Amino acid sequence: MATRNSLKPSENNQKIGIIIQARLGSSRLAQKVLKPVLGKEPMISHLVSRLKTLPHSLYLAVPLGEAKHFSFLEKDLVLFEGSEDDVLSRYYKCAKRFHLETIVRVTADNPLTSEFCLEYGLRRHFKEKADLSHVLDIAYGTGVENLSFEALEKMQRLAKKKEEREHVTAYAYGHEGGFNVRHFPPPKGYESALRLTVDTLEDFLNYEKLVESIGLEKEGYLSLEKVIQKEVKNKKAL
Repeated sequence: MATRNSLKPSENNQKIGIIIQARLGSSRLAQKVLKPVLGKEPMISHLVSRLKTLPHSLYLAVPLGEAKHFSFLEKDLVLFEGSEDDVLSRYYKCAKRFHLETIVRVTADNPLTSEFCLEYGLRRHFKEKADLSHVLDIAYGTGVENLSFEALEKMQRLAKKKEEREHVTAYAYGHEGGFNVRHFPPPKGYESALRLTVDTLEDFLNYEKLVESIGLEKEGYLSLEKVIQKEVKNKKAL
């Protein structure tokens, strides 16, 4: 596995913004991103602690009226409110307002989003001049999507169906002929079949178990590398 410090920040002239999408009205686990982990910090704090180690602007895009619930994060990121159901529009308006040229899409229910794979993916994204890209075969709930503002603007203009507005990049995947879409192999050591997203109460309880058994880094987030190492160790013990 590559070490955390082996990958330097992407060298480019793009204004990169990491936009985290969050909402409180999840049908499967309401207000999950604000649930305190082991009775302490809200889950979203672990994600923000991880992402703020990167050299990119950080934004939290939430539905209208919900920013007040995330005011405790204002020291670390910019809060932006937009449409609840039209998430594509929420992303587009946030990116346009802050003049972003490259957008990294992150979801708030993925506290183990890999900052290493994020930076690795960005490098590949720029090298291949992609419109939209992501890394394959890493743990479910640790990946991101990278997209250019031009691609986001094109999707905002052309996407008409409800599902194309609810899911930011759905239009591009359905019309790949009109976009340079790239899928990258995982960095060495990050290949994993683990499910690490938090969508249900069971997922949240599993995340708490990992935090309890491994412990947080001093920066306030759970090390994905240690989680994968734990997985490998458990497999060898079988």
